[in-house]
Amino acid sequence: DGAGRTGTYICIDIEISKVENGKPVDILQQTLALRKARSGLVGNMHQYRFIYETICSFITCRPTTIKAFEFAQLVERLSSDAAAASSTNAAIISAKKKSAKSTQNGFQLEFANLTAIVKPLSVGECAGGHRAENRWKSRDVMVQPRQSL
Repeated sequence: DGAGRTGTYICIDIEISKVENGKPVDILQQTLALRKARSGLVGNMHQYRFIYETICSFITCRPTTIKAFEFAQLVERLSSDAAAASSTNAAIISAKKKSAKSTQNGFQLEFANLTAIVKPLSVGECAGGHRAENRWKSRDVMVQPRQSL
């Protein structure tokens, strides 16, 4: 009936609002409160885990959207050394604190953060695309979508 997915996104929205307002995050208690209000909200382990992964990504990356007229300045800052990189990105700030002597520029630091968050998929996770009957559908046999859970 879709209640599980709906509850998952409601929980994510509530917890992101807490992060933005500097309040503590408690996914377990929020999920329990939602399920008390209506059974079936956040209906399975995959949805519960998705909440945690989404909140973790939000905290790690923070929003990176900028206004169009600020884009050129951002590119210039990210192109320079890490100390001059965008102060709006929590990942870069975190990386700068860890390595004040870093010779990486802002792009390299952001890409390292992206690589740490988004792990490459294994062949097993993309098994459907590697089946003989599906190989002809792909331009590159090594670039396959994740098999749905």
